[in-house]
Amino acid sequence: MANAGTDPAALQQLLELHEDARIVQYCAMAADSWLVLDFIMMLPTEIQYVWNTKWNLSRLLFLWVRLFGIVLLTINFAVTMTGGHSVQVCEFYFYWEGTAGSLMMWSVHVILQLRIYAMYRRNKRLAIFNIAFFVAEIITILIVYNYGISIGTTLATPPGLTGCYGITTSFLFSIWLPALAFDMWLVVLALWKAVERSRDGVVVNGEQLDLLAVLIRDNVIYFIVIALGLLANTIMWFAAPDGLAAAAVPISHASMIISGSRLLLNLFEAFHRSLNITRTATGMVTQDHSTLMFCGNPEEGTSRRGRWTDLSMLTGEFAAASADGSFDSAMDEGLEEDCQELETSEV
Repeated sequence: MANAGTDPAALQQLLELHEDARIVQYCAMAADSWLVLDFIMMLPTEIQYVWNTKWNLSRLLFLWVRLFGIVLLTINFAVTMTGGHSVQVCEFYFYWEGTAGSLMMWSVHVILQLRIYAMYRRNKRLAIFNIAFFVAEIITILIVYNYGISIGTTLATPPGLTGCYGITTSFLFSIWLPALAFDMWLVVLALWKAVERSRDGVVVNGEQLDLLAVLIRDNVIYFIVIALGLLANTIMWFAAPDGLAAAAVPISHASMIISGSRLLLNLFEAFHRSLNITRTATGMVTQDHSTLMFCGNPEEGTSRRGRWTDLSMLTGEFAAASADGSFDSAMDEGLEEDCQELETSEV
């Protein structure tokens, strides 16, 4: 019987697997380096607006995405860079990667839905539709994933290679399609709102922002980055050789972790800046043109009873207030009443 040392086809396949394993390692290194670099860059902002403030669900959500994301990519990196894994170890890793990766993706999707909820001024019909879409995404992914695992075969790491390998249905790439479809829908909603705001005209410091500036200012860019990560992952699982199918997984995870964390940090920063609103010469409070509003007196912020469960910085909208504390924009009609009801319920 011919072996890898004498069979040219087997030798060529082994060399290709070695090359694929090296590319997967490079992708894992790139994803972890991206995450570490972002962590270092955002650490001062994180310390100021997360660690030095009172805790609530919004900050716990941030820590979940940030810290659990680090654990997820660290384990992925450790397995990808080492060899000699048994069948049992690789089985556990596949279950871990599927479960942990899905939890991370769904956590970020919750953040994006809250952001859309704020952008569309707490439109309940849209929120209900998004939640139904989200639940359908979860159910579909679970069905496809469990089917792929049930008919798949896990292999011990071949000698000389690194990472874990398995054999399953070629249709397993479809596990990414529900998430990609939901992400694309959220991107369309965010882009539509950004274009609408750009047409209406957003003026900051006397200058009207163009569409690109609005996209960046409203954090729509993070929606796009997450969608592109999922798109790259789907394409790799569908079109790439078996050894390269998982190459984009750590990149996709990193895009979710970084974008979700940055989106939350930007909202925290905007919330705390509202504590330092300056009044203009006309007696009006300067308006932050973000699409969030925080109900109540900003100076009371996190000191009020019940702030532990506060998610207003994720679900509300900024609104300019006049010197007497009333709402400045006709666009925010009805929001003041909502805020007053909220304040009454907290007393």
